[in-house]
Amino acid sequence: MRPARFRARHRRGGQRGQYFAQRAVELATGDATVWNLYAAVHGIIGDDTRAIEAYRRALDIEPDRLDAIEGLATLLQLRQAYAEAGALAQRFLQRAPATGR
Repeated sequence: MRPARFRARHRRGGQRGQYFAQRAVELATGDATVWNLYAAVHGIIGDDTRAIEAYRRALDIEPDRLDAIEGLATLLQLRQAYAEAGALAQRFLQRAPATGR
């Protein structure tokens, strides 16, 4: 499914997720997991600006958080910020555990 169709289909349900994600952030401002989930919810509903800000906040709290690095790199690539996305991809590869392949 293409990103635009996925976002349109999930926008309505995302509003409920957005509310709960916002409440979680208010209750646990210093928790990287909460910021990462907040970013994911906003990415799904198409609010890339908030998603990027939230991924950055998660990485401020926990710099080696792989899912936040990956999420931020993906959104930056979609915005054609290739230099920063590439640097994050390199950071991801340096920190990701070896898979043994």
